[in-house]
Amino acid sequence: MDLEYFRNFITMVDSHTLTEAARRLNMVQPALSSQLKHIETYYKSDLIQTQRGGRRIGLTEAGQLLYNQAKYILAIADNLEREIKDCEAGASGTLRVSLMPAMVSSFMAEYMQPFCADNPGIDFEFYEGNADEQAKSIMAGLTEIGFVQTPLSKSYVFDILHSQRRGLTLVVHKNNPWISDMLQYIRLKDLEGVPLCTTRRLSPMVNRISQDAQIHLTEKAVCNTKAFAVSWAKYQMGASIVTGGGTANIDSDLALIPIREKGLNSTEVVYIMKDRPLSNVSRKFLEYFHLIDKLGETESKKKKEKGKDKDGKKQAEEI
Repeated sequence: MDLEYFRNFITMVDSHTLTEAARRLNMVQPALSSQLKHIETYYKSDLIQTQRGGRRIGLTEAGQLLYNQAKYILAIADNLEREIKDCEAGASGTLRVSLMPAMVSSFMAEYMQPFCADNPGIDFEFYEGNADEQAKSIMAGLTEIGFVQTPLSKSYVFDILHSQRRGLTLVVHKNNPWISDMLQYIRLKDLEGVPLCTTRRLSPMVNRISQDAQIHLTEKAVCNTKAFAVSWAKYQMGASIVTGGGTANIDSDLALIPIREKGLNSTEVVYIMKDRPLSNVSRKFLEYFHLIDKLGETESKKKKEKGKDKDGKKQAEEI
């Protein structure tokens, strides 16, 4: 199948009508309709259905499957083309990573800064989003490595390379009237009466643990990002509870106090798509941080499990 047919099929779906798709592709509509007919004949299945008086395009179940897989196939083809061009030009390629916005600061400090210093020829593409959004970008082939702080949806399609627990941190202005900025650590019970800001990801956990311990916290604000929570403390609206990683470069007028409370922590995970070959630059990145060792262990474990299954089948047949 010509890859251009896949590109044009995606444009048809995204344009909602053949007329608009033909305009975007600078083609005559009969030629585009002929391509669609060719694809349907090739796969022996109807891919689209017309709606609203025959003008608007809708997808059949098979059409939706082709639409999703065509995006993945084209992403792989485009990545391969870029890697070959990088190789010919003597560059090292482009690393494509998905990560949560709350992890940007810690990711830059722990991964990007040392890796860039030792690999100046590598370029980067980052896709920031929540766990579901970044998982989709990896499944679609837009990125190869993901960094997440929440449980993965469809975790069965990914390989977990690294998992690390981080404690939570209280962020306060040094001139705040509630908490001494000189404390070495703090407990949740010490935060009663303090106007708190938490992120939506942390809020359920903080509330559950405080309620179980019969601690009455005042959650005045809930936000999406760590950056917003830090701003809450910066402008002396109260104190903020954030993840421990990536808070090293905040303003000098803010204080960071570790929170010591059983069960109050965040888990950071590094993962890749299961059973999908990695580009050279992604393998280089994983090897640099010794994460490829974990991948090797995972692959070895799979081979052993397959071997056991085969042995088990043989024994069953013999019996």
